[in-house]
Amino acid sequence: MRFYCVEKYTINILKGGVTMSDSIKEKVTYIYNFDQINFYLKNGVCPLEIGFHPQSRRAWCKFSWEGTTNIFTEWCNRKAPNTLNK
Repeated sequence: MRFYCVEKYTINILKGGVTMSDSIKEKVTYIYNFDQINFYLKNGVCPLEIGFHPQSRRAWCKFSWEGTTNIFTEWCNRKAPNTLNK
C-alpha cells in the first residue's frame, strides 16, 4: 500500500483579495482494487473522494492514510476465500 501527500490550502479572504496561506500536507492512499474498497466500506471506513484515472479510466477511491492503517492490517491478515471448492 503506497501513500501520497496531498497539499491542502487554507484560503483567507481579505477585503476583496484572496490569499493562500498555511499549506497542510495530508497523507492519502488511492485504492483501485474493488474487493479492498468493499472491505474498507464494510468496516466503516469512508472514502475522501472517488474518481477515475485520466489515462487508464480505472475507478479509484481516495482514503486517509491515518484512518486506514488498522483496516489495512486486517485486510492483509484476512483469510482469502477458497476458490477451489466452488
